[in-house]
Amino acid sequence: MVFFAKDQHINQGCLNFRKIIEESIEKSRQEKGNKEKKLLDHFIENFDKNDETKKFGVNLIDEILILLAGGTETTSHLVLHILIFLAKHPEKKERLVKEIQMSNSDITFENINQLQYLSAVIQETLRLKSPGPLGTMKIASKDCKIGNFVFKKNTF
Repeated sequence: MVFFAKDQHINQGCLNFRKIIEESIEKSRQEKGNKEKKLLDHFIENFDKNDETKKFGVNLIDEILILLAGGTETTSHLVLHILIFLAKHPEKKERLVKEIQMSNSDITFENINQLQYLSAVIQETLRLKSPGPLGTMKIASKDCKIGNFVFKKNTF
């Protein structure tokens, strides 16, 4: 399989990455029922049950690669813009640092919702610099004027 015909190093890296995914899938299938389920296990289980995936020739490895690539790109975009905004607004950075320090524990999936200012920083960054191609659409709830721009109610 050739990904980038002109660059053998990238091709070899892609092939190695696919092999790692294949090995992870096989290991997960062999350990089925003997461990706590992870996201990959749920993905494999649903993939194996679904006849439509076989019918249309959907490849599990390709689907996992798409998820990994999409997730890393959007996450890196978000983190980059959070760091830029915090660098431009040191008072906001200080408030965030204090909140994290006051939590007196590592940030985990279970306790992250308790960090309300961190959540606000993430949400505001997503609002201002959405990683999506067009961002999120906003609809005016009433007629308004911002600078020289007039927005009529129920318009984008």
